[in-house]
Amino acid sequence: MKVALLPSSVAGSAGSHQFLTSYLINDTVAIDCGSLGFHDDLAAQMRVRHLFLSHSHMDHIASLPVLLENIYDGNADCITAVSGPTLSASPSGRPRSCGSIL
Repeated sequence: MKVALLPSSVAGSAGSHQFLTSYLINDTVAIDCGSLGFHDDLAAQMRVRHLFLSHSHMDHIASLPVLLENIYDGNADCITAVSGPTLSASPSGRPRSCGSIL
């Protein structure tokens, strides 16, 4: 099994800080989408078939719109995204607020 922590430094900076969170497993499964939409080239992004989002903090979803814009081509064979309850609506049907604790 190949597991990679995707880098999040901008413009090749050599900093030791990891600002966005994305893991890639066997080039086809991603955990979180902090930097995935900025990763590598389009072909590498299109190999990702499954995305697991752990929670909705910005460092975990920052590049999700970019990734979807890059890889979605309008056909039924699109990426499968799975999220936990923190990304879905509350039991009342209203969206959760940023600071809510359940």
